[in-house]
Amino acid sequence: MVDLEKGHSRGHRAYASYAPNMDPSMATDFTAAIKEHTENDVEQPSHQEAQLSNTTSSSSNEASTTQASSPLTPTRSQRLQSELRRITMHFTPSWFSVNMGTGITAILLHQLPYQFNGLGIISNVIFGFNVLLFLLFLGISVARYIIWPQLFWIMLFHPTQSLFLGTFAMGMATIITMCAISAAPAWGEGFVYFTWAFWWFNAVLSLAICIGLPFIQFTRHVQSLDKITAVWFLPVVTTIVCSATGGLVADLLPAAHAKLTLIVCWVLWGTGFGMAFLLMSLYYARQAIYKIPPAQLIVSTFLPLGPCGQGAFSLLQFASVLYKLSLADNLALPSPDATTPETARIMATAIYAVSIPIALVIWGLGVVWLLLAVSSLVDLWFVSKLTFNL
Repeated sequence: MVDLEKGHSRGHRAYASYAPNMDPSMATDFTAAIKEHTENDVEQPSHQEAQLSNTTSSSSNEASTTQASSPLTPTRSQRLQSELRRITMHFTPSWFSVNMGTGITAILLHQLPYQFNGLGIISNVIFGFNVLLFLLFLGISVARYIIWPQLFWIMLFHPTQSLFLGTFAMGMATIITMCAISAAPAWGEGFVYFTWAFWWFNAVLSLAICIGLPFIQFTRHVQSLDKITAVWFLPVVTTIVCSATGGLVADLLPAAHAKLTLIVCWVLWGTGFGMAFLLMSLYYARQAIYKIPPAQLIVSTFLPLGPCGQGAFSLLQFASVLYKLSLADNLALPSPDATTPETARIMATAIYAVSIPIALVIWGLGVVWLLLAVSSLVDLWFVSKLTFNL
C-alpha cells in the first residue's frame, strides 16, 4: 500500500513539474518515473508474500508441503488479489462511456412514443443496471486514486485519458435524466428536490470539466494539429448534456425554482455549444489536412453529433418549459414584477417560435457530421479491418 502522505507530496511535485512552456521531454521523463514507481509498488507486496510463504513452507514437511506452498505457485486468493490490483491500476475514465450508452438506452425506451405493456419495466431495469455500473466504476476509480495517488496526475496530464473525464459527468447526467422522467414523478416531491440537488452537483462538475480540461490543454499538454481527435469534444459536451437534463428537471419544479434552473441551463448551453462550434472548425481542418482517423479511432468521428443533437434538444426543451410556465404562472425571463401576464406569454411564444428554426439549423449541422462519419466509416471498411476500441 502506498503511503498517502508521500503520494500527496508526489502529486504536488507532479503538478509543479508540468509548468507552462517547459521542455516536453521533462514531462515524459517524469511520467515514466512515476509509472516505474507505481509498478514497483504493485510488485513489492507480491515479493513479500512470496518470502512469507517460503518461510512458512520451510517449517513444514519437506516433501509434499514444500511443493504445495512454493512461491512459484501462488494460492487462488493471491492470484485473485493480484488480478484485482491489476484491474484497478489500469482502470481509466473511458469506462464511464458505458454508462452513457446504457443510460441513453433506458431513456429512449422510456420516451418511445409507441409504448407496450412492460416497456417501462424494461427501461427501469436497464436504469437500475446503469446505476450499479456507475457505482462500480466510481468505486474502482476511488480505490485507484487512493492506492496510487500519483496516477491521478498521470491521468490528468495525459493528452487523451484526461478528456474522458467528460464521460463521467455525462454518465451521471443519464442517471439524473431517468430520475427526472421516471423516478421523481412516481416517488413524490421529496425526490424531485433530491434530483434537483443532484443536477446542481452535476452542473458544477460539468462546468469544471468544460473549463478546466481546456485550460490544462492550453498550459500543460503538448499538442499539434495532427493530434487533434474527436475526443476533444467530450469535455465541452458535458455542459450541453447537463443543460438538457436541467430542462427536464425544471419541468418538475415550482415556477421560481424552474426560472432559476432555466437561466443556468441557457448559460451552460452557451459555454458548451460555443466551444464545441470552435472545435468543429479545428476538427474539420484536421480531417482535411491529415485525413480521416485510423481504424481504431474511426468510431470517434461520430462524436461531433453530440453537441448538435443535444444542443438542438436543449433549446426546444427550454422553450417548452418556459412556455408552460408563462401559461400557468405568467412567468417570463425578466422579473415578473416588471412584466404583465400578457407580455410574459408573448415573450415565451416568441422564444418558442425562434427556438424551433434554430434547433433545426443545429440539427442540420449534425446531419452533415453524421453523413461525413458514415462515409468515413464505410470508406475505411472497404480497405481496412475495423476494430473495437473503448
